[in-house]
Parts: sequence; C-alpha cells; structure tokens
Amino acid sequence: MTPSPSNWQLLELPSPELFEARLQLHWALQIAASVGHTFIPPLHDQSHTSFEWMKQHEALVGKITPKRFRSGLRFRDLTLLLCDARETVIDAYPLVDNTLEEGYAWLEQAVASVTGNPLDKILSRHPYDLPDHPVAHGTAFRSSELFTEHARWYANANSILNQIRAENTGSSPIRCWPHHFDIATLITLDVDKDLEEARSIGVGMTPGDDHRPEPYWYATPWPYPQEPALPPLEGGGQWNTDGWLGAVLPASSMQRTARDQAAQVAAFLRSAVDACRDLLEGDGG
Repeated sequence: MTPSPSNWQLLELPSPELFEARLQLHWALQIAASVGHTFIPPLHDQSHTSFEWMKQHEALVGKITPKRFRSGLRFRDLTLLLCDARETVIDAYPLVDNTLEEGYAWLEQAVASVTGNPLDKILSRHPYDLPDHPVAHGTAFRSSELFTEHARWYANANSILNQIRAENTGSSPIRCWPHHFDIATLITLDVDKDLEEARSIGVGMTPGDDHRPEPYWYATPWPYPQEPALPPLEGGGQWNTDGWLGAVLPASSMQRTARDQAAQVAAFLRSAVDACRDLLEGDGG
C-alpha cells in the first residue's frame, strides 16, 4: 500500500503560520460550499456540500449542480473557481486582498452569468460554527506561501486514500467536508445495514482542528467500542481517547524525507484500519 515516492510531496514541519493559513483556507472554502448548499438537493449525509481534490487544478471542487456547473477553491493562490461539468475553469476570482463578502458577491454574479439568469435567491451560507478568524469580520484575505503546503497535504491524502479504497470493500468516495475541512473515506463493514446502524471506519486527514492544531492522519471506529484494549500502531501512531476514540499520526511525528513519509503514513493507516476493524469485530460485530 506504499505510495510511490514520486507521487508523494514532501511535507514540512508544522508551524503557527501553517495553522493561520489553514483558517483562511477553511473560511474561503465556505464561499465555494455555498453553491452546494444552494443548488444541489440535500442529502441526508450532507455530501451534497462536499468536495473532491482535483489534481489538475490543485483545488477542492464541489459537486456538479443540476445546471451543470461546480465551484471550487484553488489553494496555492487562494482563488475561487467556477468550473463546467468537464472540469474546465470558466471563471476565477482571487481572494487575496479581498473580503469574504466580496467573494460571495463575485460567486453570485458568476453563477448568474453561467446560468444566463439572475439568481432568484442569494447563495446559502454555511449553517455551522467555524473557528474564528479576522476574515469572518470583514478583514481581507492575506497571501501566504503556506497555502501551497496545505495543497501538498490534500494531494498526498487523496493519493493514499485512493489506495485505501482499492484495498477495502465498502469504501465511500473520497470527500472533503467543508465543516471540519477533513478529507476522508468511510469504510462500511455492514453493507447490508442502514448507515446509521452500520459499523464503519473513517479514514482520512485533517489539516488541524480545535483539539489538535497541527495536521494529522486518522482512523476512527464507529460505534466506539466499550472499554477497548487498544493495540500498538505502526508508523509512530498513537491512540486518541480524549473526547473521541481513534488512531492518530500527527505531522510533528512524521519522517523528514518524501520516501520515508510515504512509507510511514502507509504503514500507519494500514495498521490503524486493521486495528479498528479488529476492535469493531471484537465488540459484538
């Protein structure tokens, strides 16, 4: 399951500047997510608002709307994208030196231009809380060289999660969720049961959150086993038991070369998925 080192982009040590860049990207993504919220019929798992990593654009791009367009966010220069169904960029708007509201205004105009009709309603905003940042209060987005570093994390995650999917039946498409900003696949163990009742393993990467500000890889069993005996993990992984149960490999514990990082993350995720599967099967599954 080890990715080819030529496909793995070297990841640097985390820093406070990386965390700040993540918050700007997270808020910027909400503008693009408004297209899914507004134009795509809601799904019970909220996947109508989700994104996929599009390698050729180095961007997270949302679902195709019934009008055959989709929105996205290119990381390296923090640029909003409007694409057609063939994944061609038809319009773009740089957010650096512009505000959140200016981004929403541009997207509304761009959508109206693509559809040929004025919008009959404004774009729906995200319905959940996000980590606070000055851009939420009218400050303009700022440039950061570390936007590109986040792009490397998502590109690597998309690559290795595709391998996880190929090796595990019952795996969902790889999705990035605008709420938590993680990119993941869900391995369903009980494919004959409703998703609410089925045992599953979430496997993915998050660029950081309220509990752990640095990026990390994870695998989580669901439902959480009762009083589990947690096995050791490969690749320097550890178990998180504070607030939620899951295997974690933080950025600060990663190796320092592309080849070693690729091997380490592959070993960690393989052992973490196996451990979660064993925990679920040993908990009455």
